[in-house]
Amino acid sequence: MVKSRKSKAGKVVRERGNIRCGVAWEQIEGPAGVVFARPSAACTKATFPGEGDYRVQLKADNGTLWRTSRTAVHVLPAGARTFGAWDFSKPLDAQGWRAENAGTSYRFIPGKTPFWNTESFPVHLVCGDYYVIAMQDAAGACIVSPDDRDTGIMFNGERANAARVKMMNHTDSARMRLWWQTDAVPEWRKENSVAFDVKPQDVDDTVYTVPMPRIGVVKQFRLSFSADGSPVTGTCRIDYIWAGRAP
Repeated sequence: MVKSRKSKAGKVVRERGNIRCGVAWEQIEGPAGVVFARPSAACTKATFPGEGDYRVQLKADNGTLWRTSRTAVHVLPAGARTFGAWDFSKPLDAQGWRAENAGTSYRFIPGKTPFWNTESFPVHLVCGDYYVIAMQDAAGACIVSPDDRDTGIMFNGERANAARVKMMNHTDSARMRLWWQTDAVPEWRKENSVAFDVKPQDVDDTVYTVPMPRIGVVKQFRLSFSADGSPVTGTCRIDYIWAGRAP
């Protein structure tokens, strides 16, 4: 038999024998002020205070074991419209994007004894809602959108007019470059790119908005971690890449 009661914290607690189970919603990122209509229910409505990027989390806990599941919520400014977005929210799923020229490779590092031998593997994977890439003296390090399908995003001013990249740049690079290909020009040309300033050795996520010209339908994107081809060392943790209409 399962009995339910409310704890002092207001969470719904279900008792099965001597095991107590409870669930609770909480805000873990974003501007303060997210309000959950039913914070102790597995399914609830939530109200967000305004524009921004949020993460909320549901936690289940029986006092001995616990598990969490979180989701990202992006509240755009009034008048904005999304035409394409990649949020890397599913573990190990890069949504077709791939890393190129990162400069890292497998390394075997022997220890004083075989027990302390170490292996080092290149890092370019999706985990924890982020696309993480590690680079070492990489002049051409970049990530590229899928080449087996067009993005289908029309940049003409009236529709999409901007791209957004939210990331933590833990390299010395202070300027990066966003490239594009179209069906008419299916190759990477510098005139079909936009350089933008970024924060080097950033300790937090930053949103970069890149104004896009009237270029028609984009076939493919490439994000280079150096705008001028200078070698880059460090890591970049990309939260999302967005394309749409910014007000």
